[in-house]
Amino acid sequence: MVVLMRAVSLNIPVGHRPDEPRELYKFATMASITCGGPGVDERSIKRAIQQAKESWAKIVALVSFPAHGGPIPPNVEPEDVRNVVRDQCTAMLRVAEWQGARIFAVKATDPLLAAGTANRQIADAILDGAFEGLSMDVPFIGPFEGPMLDYVRTGGLDYLREAYADRGYRADVTLIPEGEPGAQVASAAEAAENALKLARTSRFDVIGVRGEGPLAVEIAGTVRTALESQGLLSR
Repeated sequence: MVVLMRAVSLNIPVGHRPDEPRELYKFATMASITCGGPGVDERSIKRAIQQAKESWAKIVALVSFPAHGGPIPPNVEPEDVRNVVRDQCTAMLRVAEWQGARIFAVKATDPLLAAGTANRQIADAILDGAFEGLSMDVPFIGPFEGPMLDYVRTGGLDYLREAYADRGYRADVTLIPEGEPGAQVASAAEAAENALKLARTSRFDVIGVRGEGPLAVEIAGTVRTALESQGLLSR
């Protein structure tokens, strides 16, 4: 019996600093464009969308909280999260429409995703804010399993499972927690090997690369080349 492996998208976060390498856009098939936080404004969103369009990368709205950056307060009100996510998505949609671009999916930053995973009301606030801001249903990108997947599916939305090429995984394909040995991938070659291993499980729709640090461009390029060479990259 022939087993057909699922091709994956390569997702790279962009738009959070003006000096980021343009190569990140070239290597991405999905560009998660930062919608909020320090240094993010209409100009940065416009610049990121334009570069994503030029590279034929699908555009993902990367939402965050609080709007000004920093840690999420432990007693955060779901309504505050909903309003911030809605405003970020509204701004993103407005700029995208000006540039003739389409928003393909939504993703939450890791801190916001963790807050939503721990609190159903926060999760609902993220999803409601995104829906209101974009005025349409788009897929949500998140971990392979866990509460967020259940919340999204309960709402009848599409969900794209993501794994990270530059993070370490246990044998059961769960993330090694930050701070533990093996949590971070040390080289581009290791990231590429990791990406192929994860893609071949057919559990994931998206392979992510964090897009930060001195090896960011090398890792992104090596991962893309590896996935393309094995016919595992979805455009």
